[in-house]
Amino acid sequence: MHCPECSAVAQLEHHNAKALATDYYCSNGHTWRVRELPLEIPDPPKCELVEPDWRRIPGYRNVTRTEWENAKWQRMNGIEIKFDPKTGRLLGLDGLKRVFGSYISDSLVESIAEDQMRTANMQIRFPAHTVNTMNIDDLEHDPVRRSMLVAFRDRRIDWLTHPMAHRDSLHEKDMWATEGLVRRYRRKALLEPGFDCPQYCGYCTRMDSVGTDTPQITKVKFKKPLTERLREAAEELRIKAPQVRDLTFSGGDPVYYPIELLEKAIDQVLEEMPQIRDIRFGTKAPNNSPYEVLQSNVLKGWRRIIEKARERNESFG
Repeated sequence: MHCPECSAVAQLEHHNAKALATDYYCSNGHTWRVRELPLEIPDPPKCELVEPDWRRIPGYRNVTRTEWENAKWQRMNGIEIKFDPKTGRLLGLDGLKRVFGSYISDSLVESIAEDQMRTANMQIRFPAHTVNTMNIDDLEHDPVRRSMLVAFRDRRIDWLTHPMAHRDSLHEKDMWATEGLVRRYRRKALLEPGFDCPQYCGYCTRMDSVGTDTPQITKVKFKKPLTERLREAAEELRIKAPQVRDLTFSGGDPVYYPIELLEKAIDQVLEEMPQIRDIRFGTKAPNNSPYEVLQSNVLKGWRRIIEKARERNESFG
């Protein structure tokens, strides 16, 4: 094979099995991608969502299907408990009784509050969909509850957290090439966009910058807007790391970001980072907030994003 621009001999650079494509380069610095098979964009799957009846939960007993499948309603009627530094108190604890009713004991509520005040590194937030995955008949031992609504008595008193644990467990901030751009590998880069999440996980890898402050942690705040950080990242990669082909968005959930703003960010990547061939998103939204993803405007936005990427021989994951 020869370079389509200068006819120099092609050199294999990278084979992307997931994208069914292979990247090549030549001695004159040209790069190009060859797809092995034409990729079609399938229509959204037409299937019925089957989930437990949410009306078994006291707080959702009178909720209609139309309300339940509304993304805004899901956000407004989940569980959110956060620390108010002005008063030194937790806000939202009453939501536990409002949603779970008599299924949650006063002692469990008190233990959840104690954990937030003494050991938690993330505030509590998750949508109604996550509530509906819990076994409300045994909240004390339910694994989803123990993961998302951590009680102080769930923890080992002699080993509250791993002795080698750090707020920034992967030391990503030490690897920032520009604000939010992590350079750990030769061909890959990670961009922390600073997005919010529909669900806060206590084991979050990027707990240092996601969510609001807790009594134990003051979160890292980005000083520059995303558009400016993307511009700086593009210049950094173009000048110092032209070999980078893979860019991952993670650090906050990018799929939870308003689709119009996410589309602008992806357009900026496609225009200012032509070397990027694979764009990946670190997201749990399809699992914990499916109704966010299934909104008609979001599906249309993702179709536009994918079609633009295909025109430039990009792939998403």
